[in-house]
Amino acid sequence: MIYSKKCFISCLVILGVALIPIISSNVYYMDDLYRVVLGIKGWSGDARPFAEIFYNVLTLQSDIMPDLFPAPLILAVVFLCFVFSMLSERFSNGRDILFAFCICPLILNPLFSSNLHFKYDSPFMVLSVAFALLSFCFAFKRTVFAVLTVVEFLYVATKGDFRAAVLRLINRGVGFIVGYLVYSKIIIPLTPVNKYFLEYSSAVGLNKSGVLKVLDNFTSSFSIFSNSQSMGFEIFVFCIVAAYVLAISNLLISNHKSISPIALALSSVLAFFMFVLLIPGVMIFSEQPLFFARGYIGFGGFVSAMLIPLCWASVRVLRYILVIPYVYMVGFVYAAHNAFKIENDHIEQTAMNIISDINNSGHDDVKYIRVDGELKNSPGTEVIVTAYPLVKTILPKAFSYQYDGGLYVIKRLGLPDVKYATDENAEAISNGCLPKLKRHYYDICFGAEDTAYVKFK
Repeated sequence: MIYSKKCFISCLVILGVALIPIISSNVYYMDDLYRVVLGIKGWSGDARPFAEIFYNVLTLQSDIMPDLFPAPLILAVVFLCFVFSMLSERFSNGRDILFAFCICPLILNPLFSSNLHFKYDSPFMVLSVAFALLSFCFAFKRTVFAVLTVVEFLYVATKGDFRAAVLRLINRGVGFIVGYLVYSKIIIPLTPVNKYFLEYSSAVGLNKSGVLKVLDNFTSSFSIFSNSQSMGFEIFVFCIVAAYVLAISNLLISNHKSISPIALALSSVLAFFMFVLLIPGVMIFSEQPLFFARGYIGFGGFVSAMLIPLCWASVRVLRYILVIPYVYMVGFVYAAHNAFKIENDHIEQTAMNIISDINNSGHDDVKYIRVDGELKNSPGTEVIVTAYPLVKTILPKAFSYQYDGGLYVIKRLGLPDVKYATDENAEAISNGCLPKLKRHYYDICFGAEDTAYVKFK
């Protein structure tokens, strides 16, 4: 097994420094809110059985799942660094440290911060990237990581063998299809999936309306970027695209005698558009796509794909372009984590205030809570969002209508037996409930002896 020690150590240092705030985090994010209270897994229901196997191995049992963070994430990141170091032997052109800086954005890009903040889910999110890349480290002809497939196509094209590049691309494409068929026709039928997965994993039809739906999904998928524009993000994108254009231009000039400039130019343009198409990933093929930040694994692939050609360029000064993207990415990770901490404290303080109101209400047998509206972000979070608008797309949410995250915060902090009111008349009762105790972020009242109604402003 051949790997680059320089690349491995470089990746450990880069990711170690960048992920310090996340590894030391005490924030329970989204699904973590109920897992820490209930100690359950539940990933098989989302058609992710290997996630449960991962935790069963770590805990040597399968009944309960304790909070092991950050140990599982550290193990996953170390394994990913090792995979990166093996890839370096194939794609770095001997520039192992430079390759480390080019490949680490796969998980350092802004949107992957959402994935990394899950205490329970983040390890196998990282491992999924690692195993998808692993097939490129060996002499396999089949793979499932589409972005690196295109990088491989471009790399072979820079060597002048365009026929081999196209054939390799076709082989990898077949591998992608085979992987999908194995997962959808074998793994999923053997897994007891839930209604949530079935509802949102339904693929578009193989007809005209299906094609139109894919095009509409693709266009809609980029709203996460268009609605979160800032000067910093624009400079970040400009620099990574400039790195790609300058590196390819250098290859065209320096190798014009040994390879066809026209063929290489066309290959690089084709590769660029394929990288863009792969940003939203397989979500665009869903009848009911959910464009959450954590689903944009392809954006990290896009960033790394733009940077990897720097390893092949003969003008060494081009590598210094990396400074600007790293200033943005590392700054984003730290700022996002600080926003997470501020917002988590805000959520927990709000939960404690609600618990205090219930305990001091004179109603000793409150068993249910009805939540209406959504808790506003704290002022400190809004400051960070102003500087990094993309942070807003990944902020932790707990008190948002009847989303059960807020319920489990309240359970964890002092009312372990409380439940959400599910009565179909609860909303009407909440609106007519008097008297209301008015607080800064919410109003609360007790319309029935066993139910508290909370309405966020």
